[in-house]
Amino acid sequence: MVKFSAKYRPIITGILMGFSLSLVMSFTMTVVMVGFTPIFMRAWFNGFVIGSLVSIPTSLILGPLIAKIVESMITD
Repeated sequence: MVKFSAKYRPIITGILMGFSLSLVMSFTMTVVMVGFTPIFMRAWFNGFVIGSLVSIPTSLILGPLIAKIVESMITD
């Protein structure tokens, strides 16, 4: 298994969250909109690529902000 420095945790987390969210959401929306037709794989791939281009930067930008908001709401 590859090991990374802890300073890269937010970046790696953002990329993996964006990637996985895009994968699941593009699959779901492709099934809903197109169904399991002959164009399913192409439509899913296109949706996944576009979704990744949106979700990865979004998670990298909003992830740390959301973490700070949640941290400020937690009391010990």
